Amino acid sequence: MEMSAAGGGQGTAGRCQNSRTVKRRRWGGLRQQWKLLGLFEIDQHHEFYGLTCMMKEGLATAIQKSTDNTLTKPGPDFTMETFAGPVFASLRSSLGMSEQEYQQSLCSEHCYLQFISNSKSKADFFLTNDKHERINARYDIKGCEVSRWTDPAPEGSQIIVVLKDLNFEGQYITLDQQRPWLLRQVEIDTQFLRRLNVLDYSLLLAHQPLHQDERHQSLSFASSVNPGSTELSDFRVQNRRLLPNLKNPLHVIDGPEQRYFIGIIDIFTVYGFKKRLEHLWKRLRHPGRTFSTVSPQTYCLRLCQWVQDHTK
Repeated sequence: MEMSAAGGGQGTAGRCQNSRTVKRRRWGGLRQQWKLLGLFEIDQHHEFYGLTCMMKEGLATAIQKSTDNTLTKPGPDFTMETFAGPVFASLRSSLGMSEQEYQQSLCSEHCYLQFISNSKSKADFFLTNDKHERINARYDIKGCEVSRWTDPAPEGSQIIVVLKDLNFEGQYITLDQQRPWLLRQVEIDTQFLRRLNVLDYSLLLAHQPLHQDERHQSLSFASSVNPGSTELSDFRVQNRRLLPNLKNPLHVIDGPEQRYFIGIIDIFTVYGFKKRLEHLWKRLRHPGRTFSTVSPQTYCLRLCQWVQDHTK
């Protein structure tokens, strides 16, 4: 009896072990697919697992005090600072998101996802497991064609891909009455960057469909035009800053059917000696084609022209 029982126990253990091995292999295969596509779960075996656990702890504390600018210490070697807490709390409220829902999304027991950007910086981004999926397209626009195509994610895929100029061809940013403001603001911003001898910045563009009750609202924004200017002083549109009470470059603009998130990012590349050499090399390598490394004046005019040609 003892031998029989021992044998039966070993058989059960063996089957359980085989089952776990199969599950691990399947999970490992899934993780590998995600990794190849740039998105995978930060589980216990991930190098950032400890960091994200501390982030959840810090975020849970910070959210409870979201109306204050607070400094929390989730761990001995990790500090998290909450910037503009009241502003973000107000923004979430305006979007109909309760603090409980926000905390549940950021601090749930589900692991974060890591999104490896396809930008040159190779920066990593952490996403909550629910991904806030309503934004349905994201673009990084430079106004040129060389290396400005990204393979879209397969249809129905949950993978997040940042698309580029050539992916946007044949499409338009449809703003109607907001179009003059956008054209003018892009001109002001790019002229400012030109004076700083800066290039290689991008127009960040994302959009999502409007809900029926979000259409035809009358919202105003604090214009980024010089305070003394009267050119657009009476221009009231469905346009506001992403952080309404602070000066910042990101705007939310509602067109007839879509909500657009627009801003200029990556503004720290100066047109120095290295970039001038790169410009000469690319002229030889890509004759007759447009590429990102050009003089700040050309870069400025070209991005303005792109916005002119792709808005209506």
